[in-house]
Amino acid sequence: EWIELLRNNTVVRSMARTIPMPRGAASRRKQTGAGTAYYQGETDKMTASNLTVGRLNLSYKKLTALTVVSNDLIRFSSGEADRIVQEDLLLVSGIREDLAFLVGNPPTDAGSPQGIRYQTAAANVNATAGASLANFQADLTAAIQRVQSANIPATPSNSAWLMSPANFWLIYSLATTTGDMIFREELSRPQPSLFGYPVKLTTQLSLASLWAATGVTSGSIGMIMFVYGPALEVHDSLQRTVQAFVGGAYYDAATAAVLSGISQDETVITCIAEHDFAQVYDKAASIVTGYAQ
Repeated sequence: EWIELLRNNTVVRSMARTIPMPRGAASRRKQTGAGTAYYQGETDKMTASNLTVGRLNLSYKKLTALTVVSNDLIRFSSGEADRIVQEDLLLVSGIREDLAFLVGNPPTDAGSPQGIRYQTAAANVNATAGASLANFQADLTAAIQRVQSANIPATPSNSAWLMSPANFWLIYSLATTTGDMIFREELSRPQPSLFGYPVKLTTQLSLASLWAATGVTSGSIGMIMFVYGPALEVHDSLQRTVQAFVGGAYYDAATAAVLSGISQDETVITCIAEHDFAQVYDKAASIVTGYAQ
């Protein structure tokens, strides 16, 4: 019996809208400023004002995964190995795109979409004041306030906290001087919540995940995100392709050489997806950084 690998939890697609982008690129007009209304006297001249517009440009970011499998394994596993490899490629692709949607930072994270962390306005990214109960209450309520003060209609039905298990249990354990655990009731529910807003857990926001794939700066490690879901958009080709090449050639990074699947009796299996990610309002998220992991 096959024992499955334990994997990171993905969170962004559960909140974001998926928008078809079949032609590889899209450009959307975006209102960036509003006109102005004035009161005036009966014979005064009306004051002119104009709204301003910009563009949101998106283009495919190509996500690939490749696995080489021994043909002996395929021949003698009654199709089980082939199925497991294909499912693994789909899962790792989903996990990698989720990390990019959270903290992708091109060009450091080469070829990646830009994630929530780097599409969020600098004024909405703030370092924690500390790990005490009072500091947590101040940091997290301020995160909600920053989003709502930007006229983002964030409510518990459309917004959520994104955090690592380490930060979840740190908040859970916070207590008053008399031992009362302030957040325990909300966080113990089947759908945990914090200040009424749902909490989504992911190890993608842990130290190891961030450093491994994206090179996120140390000032952003240990972050907690408060995110307004309707502002998140995945523009997707809707064609995640898995293909098997019996005897296919492939580049082996360990030896810096192209190897032949024919001579080594191997099958090459690939998974390719194309998409881009947009946070349509830069103040639709608020991020608190610097918590210990």
